[in-house]
Amino acid sequence: AGHSNLAPTRKWNDRIGDWLVWSFFAQSVRRYRRSHWQHHLHLGGRGDTETSYASCLENPFLVRAATGLHALAVLG
Repeated sequence: AGHSNLAPTRKWNDRIGDWLVWSFFAQSVRRYRRSHWQHHLHLGGRGDTETSYASCLENPFLVRAATGLHALAVLG
């Protein structure tokens, strides 16, 4: 949803994203995009807002990601 690829128009993309994804996080796709843009501006640098891509895809990380423990650690 953050990259506007769920639906042909941004309006519907945001509605679908808000309903399917962001309602679980009490946030909107529009609000998330602001933070996500910082990720694109500072990819791999100190200002990068998303760093999970730097984690090695080994079993412990995949279990934490699948159970939501990784998200809790990032948000906490």
